[in-house]
Amino acid sequence: MDINVPIATADTFANFARRTRIELGLTQEELTKKAGRSRKWVTCVERQEIMPTLPAVISVVKALGYALVLEPFLEEDSDIIATILGDQ
Repeated sequence: MDINVPIATADTFANFARRTRIELGLTQEELTKKAGRSRKWVTCVERQEIMPTLPAVISVVKALGYALVLEPFLEEDSDIIATILGDQ
């Protein structure tokens, strides 16, 4: 996984969380324990069935070994970000 991962939508977060969990060799159950969330919640996020709250996003990001960093979003970068994260 790239060191800097641009996440601009709930969909890109879901893709990031699932892909990173798999790359780290974590099961959904293991991620739930590390993030303090239910397995159903993790499944729903990965399937893009729910919109996670900011505290929930932070708990998953930390459980996956990342930190949440906010930067200005430039609209002209949206196609590049979507390509990087597989949203297209």
